[in-house]
Amino acid sequence: MDERSKLRSLVDGIIQSQGNRFIKELLRSKEITIGKNKTDFEKHLHKAIDDGSLRLADVEEWLNRVEGWGEQHVYLYRLSKSAAVQLSEDKVYKKVVDGRMKGLWNKSTAMTFDEEDRLASVSCKDGVFRLVWQKAAISWPRLHERDYDEKDGFDTVQFRAHLRQEDRTVTRFEARPALGLAALFIAHPFGSTEHEEMIQTVMRVVEGFISVRELSKGRIDLSKVSVNIDQKASTSNGQQVSKVTVQKSMLFIGSAFVLFGANSKDGSYHAEKSVQEIRKAVTNDEIKMYGGEGSFWFERGTSDDDLKRRLRVQLHRKDNRLRLWGQMDVNEVWTILNMLAAYEHA
Repeated sequence: MDERSKLRSLVDGIIQSQGNRFIKELLRSKEITIGKNKTDFEKHLHKAIDDGSLRLADVEEWLNRVEGWGEQHVYLYRLSKSAAVQLSEDKVYKKVVDGRMKGLWNKSTAMTFDEEDRLASVSCKDGVFRLVWQKAAISWPRLHERDYDEKDGFDTVQFRAHLRQEDRTVTRFEARPALGLAALFIAHPFGSTEHEEMIQTVMRVVEGFISVRELSKGRIDLSKVSVNIDQKASTSNGQQVSKVTVQKSMLFIGSAFVLFGANSKDGSYHAEKSVQEIRKAVTNDEIKMYGGEGSFWFERGTSDDDLKRRLRVQLHRKDNRLRLWGQMDVNEVWTILNMLAAYEHA
């Protein structure tokens, strides 16, 4: 298959799986006519492939930023200095060679989806150590409008149409020594066998590069993070003084808990002054002993380092796990993770 054929196949899968916002970003970056819907996107992308203005390398670079970010579960860690030392490019490459994974070194992953989770790439560049697993799930949903009947002599034959769809799932482990952070990203449903198996699979590979035991000691306490975010908002008298809005917060004290929440999914319970007063009656020292969990909106800001849109994150106390809602890109995800880490000791 030549490059253009590969690119056409890849683009068709992207149109099915990626949000319109991200497809528009690709089109805009290459100065390709955008259009109004996915039918337009497909037409303009195929034209750009045919005239050579869109190349496979362009799409691969774009996919690395947007595919498999958001709509996933994340386990967040502080990266120790001793672990960071092990993640220099030369040391990682030596371990890749010793581990007989040289064929995966800095490998492009755009075209390599199988029907089972498979380690597709090991890389260490631009200050980021990254392991990537990929899986393609094939489904055949009904396409009723394409059904038809056909006469065959005295018989009538019915044809029922199904549309082939390919969902591309990405699991990754990333370590960013400059931030002192590492994270495991899993899209498989929490509680599923696939989810638990992927945690074990990823950590077995990570062990070949850094100590998993040492990494686990640096697990960020998201229960504490949740309490600290809520506490900062509770002293603001309903004013937006932080970059995080608390939509829902469950605070645990001894054998009991109290739940505060806004009626709307995108609102803040701190907006109600009377509820603010009730919240202040719960001392922070009591809550910090037992922790909390909640649902939060990370707000758009005005500086270059801020988010450009509101994004929703949920923190879970029991599993020390966070959930990213909605599709995001790599910069949005790491902006949020860095903010969460800062709240652990706020």
